[in-house]
Amino acid sequence: MTRLIARLLAPFAVRCHGATHYAHTREDAIDWMRQYPAGFGPVLVINRRTQSVVAIRTTKEL
Repeated sequence: MTRLIARLLAPFAVRCHGATHYAHTREDAIDWMRQYPAGFGPVLVINRRTQSVVAIRTTKEL
């Protein structure tokens, strides 16, 4: 039950290919994003309170 409450209160979400990870700080969310390999696909870090994209990593270098 406490994990569910912690997940609901987490202000950041990391989304990639249907998987969603929740983080309480921006730095933790960026660390989750870095766990995925470079060619894995687009990874988004989203601020759940404002629904804005904080960071994005694509499969190709720009």
